[in-house]
Amino acid sequence: MSITKNDGDTEISGLSSIRMILCTQRAKIIATLERTKRSLENEIVTYTAAIAEKVKNAETTDVNMKSDESEDKALQSAIQVYHEKISLLQRRVMKIDLDINIETSMMNLDQRYNGRADDEATCSYWVFDNFCPICRSNKSTRNSIAFTVPCGHDICDQCFNDYMLHVSNNQGSLICPGCRTVVESVLLVQLDEKKGLRNSLSVRTLYERRNLLETLLPQAARSIVEIWRFSSIRRGQ
Repeated sequence: MSITKNDGDTEISGLSSIRMILCTQRAKIIATLERTKRSLENEIVTYTAAIAEKVKNAETTDVNMKSDESEDKALQSAIQVYHEKISLLQRRVMKIDLDINIETSMMNLDQRYNGRADDEATCSYWVFDNFCPICRSNKSTRNSIAFTVPCGHDICDQCFNDYMLHVSNNQGSLICPGCRTVVESVLLVQLDEKKGLRNSLSVRTLYERRNLLETLLPQAARSIVEIWRFSSIRRGQ
């Protein structure tokens, strides 16, 4: 007796296979990032030790003989170079930490909802709309502000502010943590304080949300990061 799968079962099976592949890829990315992070942290330790050694040598020199002004300037210059290198390495470590957090969060969500989605729209809603892809908080259970990017993904206010601070400090590009596309426009959505996410944003597919955002955001605003505010989007509008 043969058992055949209907189209829905085949679609769910396909989504499960894709998520399994994504989880494997994300695990490899996380392992690579963690190795790079350890290497950078070792460099920071090396430079910190070098600074301590130079300071120690300078103190010994002061005890034995008076150092001239040029030697003092050379020492301060060398220490400043080390501090700049340490600062650069620390910023790189912060970026890696953010990337690891994003990859881990997305991998956990892929594993959590693997095989449970009825279709692409449901999957997109649970993974990208109902949960912040960075902190994984359930946005429908709290009053908050969501930042929606043109690809259709949402980021909670706290994570978005932290992410923007990180990007500005490192002079990098704003990238959607959900799908890694470069973000040129951002839509600020004030969630309904009484009815929450489900009623104020509606359960739209990513495709519908993306089309909606393209309508709301003028073409001229896409070359820079613009923030637009609106109170709510009712389902069916």
